[in-house]
Amino acid sequence: MSQFGNTLFSGSRFLFWALCPILLSFAVVMPLVVEVKGIFQNIALYTMSATAVFLSLGLFNPIKFKWALRLVSGIVFCTYVAYLASEIIEYSNGTGTLSSDRATPSVLTALAGLIVIGYPSFKFMLLGRLSWQEVEEPDENLEKYEA
Repeated sequence: MSQFGNTLFSGSRFLFWALCPILLSFAVVMPLVVEVKGIFQNIALYTMSATAVFLSLGLFNPIKFKWALRLVSGIVFCTYVAYLASEIIEYSNGTGTLSSDRATPSVLTALAGLIVIGYPSFKFMLLGRLSWQEVEEPDENLEKYEA
C-alpha cells in the first residue's frame, strides 16, 4: 500500500512550510477573484476554501488537529460521491457517457476515483488512519507534538 497518506500526515515541517502558504493563499484569493453565478457554485467555492484552511491546520499539528484532517478526508469522500451521482444522473438522462477514457468525465472514471481516492478518504475519516488494523508503532515525527 502507498505511504502517501502517512507521509502527508506525518507532521513534517517541510510539508507544512511547502504547502501552507499555497493553501492559505488559495483560501483567501479564490473567493475574491472567482465570480459565482449560483448557490451551488458559492457553496463549492467556500467549501474548497475551508478545506484548504482545515488541511493547513492539520499539517501544522497532526495530533491536535486530527479532526481537521478527518474533516478534509470526509469532504474529499463526499465530493467523489457527488461526482459519481452527477455522472450517473447525466448518463441516465442520455447526456453522459459510460466511457473508460480517463480524460473524459464518465461513470467509470467517477467510480474509479471513488474507489482509488474516495474509499481511502472514507477510511481515514472514520478511523483516523488509512489501514483497518490498528498499528501500535510510535512515529518519531509526531512525538514533538505530544507536549
